[in-house]
Amino acid sequence: MRTGRIGGQRIAALILSSPVAGYFLATAGFAILNYSDYGAATPQFLRYIAVPMLLASLLILSAVFLKPRLAVRVGSYALAVLAAFFTVESILTYRMLKVRLAMLGQISESERAAMNEKVVRGFTLKRINTLAGTERLSSAVLSAIPGSEVLLCTKGGAVVDYSADRFGFANENSVYTRTIDVLVVGDSFVEGLCLDPPQSMVSQMRRAGLNAVGMGMRGNGPLLELATIGRYGPALKPPLVVMAFFEGNDWENLARSLDYPWLAETLRDGADFGSPQMPDTSLSRVRQAMRQVSDSEVSVADVIAGTALVRNFFALQLTGTALGLIYPKVHGEIPQYRDVLLRARQVTQSWGGQFVLLYIPQTDRFLGVLPTDFVFDQLRTRVLKAAEEAGVEVLDLVPVFHGEPNPARFYAADGHFSAEGSRFIAGWLADRLKLTRKRLDRLTGVAGHGDPLDRP
Repeated sequence: MRTGRIGGQRIAALILSSPVAGYFLATAGFAILNYSDYGAATPQFLRYIAVPMLLASLLILSAVFLKPRLAVRVGSYALAVLAAFFTVESILTYRMLKVRLAMLGQISESERAAMNEKVVRGFTLKRINTLAGTERLSSAVLSAIPGSEVLLCTKGGAVVDYSADRFGFANENSVYTRTIDVLVVGDSFVEGLCLDPPQSMVSQMRRAGLNAVGMGMRGNGPLLELATIGRYGPALKPPLVVMAFFEGNDWENLARSLDYPWLAETLRDGADFGSPQMPDTSLSRVRQAMRQVSDSEVSVADVIAGTALVRNFFALQLTGTALGLIYPKVHGEIPQYRDVLLRARQVTQSWGGQFVLLYIPQTDRFLGVLPTDFVFDQLRTRVLKAAEEAGVEVLDLVPVFHGEPNPARFYAADGHFSAEGSRFIAGWLADRLKLTRKRLDRLTGVAGHGDPLDRP
């Protein structure tokens, strides 16, 4: 009788432990199948392959060799913890789903019908250029249509948008009537995603005393930003050009962008970047492409396709991030990044300007209870090394944020800057750029010209 009860407990322990052990083995198996992303560096190998396999082995061994009653307890606790994690992940995923839909500009049928024909939403320049059949850099679309209303997101049921300036970016046209101090290029962080236009980083830089022009679009990466400098920089001739690098996706963005022939043109000497004014011959095809994007309905399927929502759910991505247990993918070498910085520097120097790189960390660095900087710094080290080799100054926000209490407050729920973060960065960046400009003036012997950067 006792032997039968013990045997039943042993089977129960195996039944309880097997799902958890299987989960860990599946995690390790996925990492092995995607070894270049999750196993090619020591921290990722330990986190995604070695540790899950070890935990799976310990669970099976405990079910087989521990005393039956203790083995049942271990299996029960392990299964309960995993179930709790998935419960938390379900709640966080539901919240994030609503955030992602808002970022894509989900609106009701009645709101869409009432939208002005000039309103465009949910586009990236790569998608627009693909729809428009772009083949050459000189004819590529690098902005929204000038004068259009661009939807940034929906927030609390309300639409957040801006009126595109004369070149198609999120600025007031009045910035072009005064001496321009700095041109800032980048992605949605520069565009000011989901922030009311006066709250964006570039707008607050202007309030900090810099006449800054922001030329950022969601989905942009290093090559599109280089193209933006090459097209608009010579016309504006700003003394300073800042390219924002976001560690969350710009490296992967660059790797994908190199496959676009018209974008790869940016790295060639003598490349034709095109005219700052969008030709009339391009407007019709661009309007058609943007209208096609704007008329498409935003759904959960778009979020699933664009964010690997299902895979991330089973990976416990959001729960793990909150605990500091999710590491970024391994970032391989991309030697062309140094070439991007060199070209950007050369183009900027062609009118006597100075090129500067702004390094923007992702919010995941500051969320976990466990330290993870050593993992995120794998990419940061590559970027800083490329900048050093290209002779480019880097304004690095990582140590700046770590010097502040609770740096996570600088980010909104969607991972972009909050209004407070934009205000803080704008003030810090304005101070640093003034110092950079003064150093440049001393090196070139410029003095006593009434530097516009020192205007109140």
